[in-house]
Amino acid sequence: MSWTVLVECDGSEVARERVRGWRASGQRIAELAESARAGTLAPTLESSES
Repeated sequence: MSWTVLVECDGSEVARERVRGWRASGQRIAELAESARAGTLAPTLESSES
């Protein structure tokens, strides 16, 4: 099963990623949170047309 991980900043979506598997999604959320805390999170918005 795939999950969509959303990252928001001040109510605006700045990143969206599709991740396969519940455990992998939790791991990816932790990685994204650490990047956000470090100030190294790059926007990864996927096109809604894909």
